[in-house]
This record gives sequence, C-alpha cells and structure tokens, in this order.
Amino acid sequence: MSVKHLVVCAILLIIIYPFVRVIDYGASIGTISYIVPVYDARISDALQQQISHHIDLCKSTSYNPKFLLDHLRETFDIIESLALTTYAADIAFLEVRAYNPLASINNDLVLIDRPALAHETMYEKQVVSQLESFMVANQQALENPALLEETYAVTAPQKILDNFMLTFYSEYYLLLKHRESNYALICDRSTLNTRLIEQADALYAQNNPDQIAWLLDIRFEDQIIVKRGMRGTYG
Repeated sequence: MSVKHLVVCAILLIIIYPFVRVIDYGASIGTISYIVPVYDARISDALQQQISHHIDLCKSTSYNPKFLLDHLRETFDIIESLALTTYAADIAFLEVRAYNPLASINNDLVLIDRPALAHETMYEKQVVSQLESFMVANQQALENPALLEETYAVTAPQKILDNFMLTFYSEYYLLLKHRESNYALICDRSTLNTRLIEQADALYAQNNPDQIAWLLDIRFEDQIIVKRGMRGTYG
C-alpha cells in the first residue's frame, strides 16, 4: 500500500470514527458502496492489487460479508485474519493480516506459520530477505510443510542457520554445510542440536589442519562417523 493511500485511510478514520459499527458477519451490507482495504505491511504490492481486485469482484454480491471473507480466505492462503468494519453509512474498512513468514525455502518459497508454503512474491522483498533460509531437496518434503515447520522450530532458537546452510532431504537426513569451514554434517531431527554440532566442529578443527573436506555423520549414539577428502562434494 502506498504512503498516499495510508494517509487517506488515516484521515477517513479520524473523520468518521464516531460512526463506527462492526458489521454482522451473516448480514447483507448492500448499503456499502466502497470498501477500503487496510493491508498488513508485509504483504507485497502485487498481492495487495490482486486482493483488491477480488474485493471489487465481490461488489456484485452487495458485499455480503460472509461471502466476501470466505472467498478471500479460500483464494489467498497467506491470509490469517480479516476484519470488516464500517465507519460511516456507505464506507467499510477491511483489515487484511497475513500469516507470519518463518523461513525462505529454495529461494522462491516462504514457509508460513499456517503451516504452509507460499510464493515469496506474496511478501515484500525486504521481509523475505530478512528470513533464515534453507533448501528442500525433494518434492515429497515440500508437500509436508508441517514437518518443515517443526525442523525450523528446532534450528531457529539455536541459531544453527547462522553458521550452516541446511538442505532438507527427509526428517532422517538433514545436511548442514558450514558457511566458512570445509565440512558438512549429516543429522536427523533428533540430533539437530548445538551440543552434537559443537562436538563435530571441535573434532574437525583439532584433527584437520590442512582443511581437507570432511563429511561428519552425527546421527548415531555416542559416535561421529567421518569421511575425509570429499573434495567439496557432500551428500
């Protein structure tokens, strides 16, 4: 939404706030001739235009609130909540809020806390650029966003993705490639923790002065399996 649009909305709110009334969800609001959408700032301009277009299409239904809100939720997966309120006899404001974006996936998708995957163009570029990112290596994993969300929930508080690039193959095979050192780790969701990662990091630092590529498998209890001389190829 442009700054000019926001200013207009703010002025309208100030002028007509005393006339506020919340719309009955099941009633017809045929007297409403104009709906002003108020968008979550994280939603991209392109998606805002699409949503506004669908709002205009619903005008033929006399802006029946149930039809309008259900239609928008079914059409746009990233919408978390909608609030439709009138502030005058013929004007209504529609607040559109998006699900929280959690992580960037494969450089073109965003994991949202629905959980689901949305195309990155649905969010502002600045929002996407600030997300942690990881790769998902197969289509089957992409079809299970709940599992991806659980994996993200493990990595996020531990700051694992600050030091490693994560590629998700399955919940039993996660590849962590160190961003600076010449090694990678194989783990699963149960061994995706900083204690084991720190042990593997220390093992590499203490025993590999020549910085030869290592692949360390930490999925097994009380042991770390090391493959040396991987020549930068992992997995």
